Amino acid sequence: MKISTILSNKGNQVYSIAADATLADVLKEMLSLNIGCLLILSDNGAVDGIFTERDFLHNVAKHPDDWESVLVSDVMNREVIVCAVEKTIEQVMAKMSKNRIRHIPISDAGKVVGVLSIGDIISASLEETEFQNKLLKRYIEKWPEEEIPESAT
Repeated sequence: MKISTILSNKGNQVYSIAADATLADVLKEMLSLNIGCLLILSDNGAVDGIFTERDFLHNVAKHPDDWESVLVSDVMNREVIVCAVEKTIEQVMAKMSKNRIRHIPISDAGKVVGVLSIGDIISASLEETEFQNKLLKRYIEKWPEEEIPESAT
């Protein structure tokens, strides 16, 4: 299954936040949208950084007294792992597993066209497996019965 198929089913909404936002702003945005990551985009739409719920927890622990005023630009992850829209679900799963990430921006010609979470990947993988299962069951049900030679009985 191609990533483009998953995005067409899920939608290509990309949630982002400005680099000069504070962690308090991040918290409000993530909670209001019920999401686990925000992208930080440049003016031309390229990914400058990513900030996840895990990043949030680490930074609150590092700055327990003043976390609300910490700027996203000071703590965002600038080494963003991105995947091209034409990749397969297996390729994306391998990339996410290898890099131990739970969110991955999807790009097309250098522009972000969506973000997938590990939950999106698992759902799509399960859907694909169920479809293949149905095909195999149909094939087996229509399997021609072989005649058993009398000498074998």
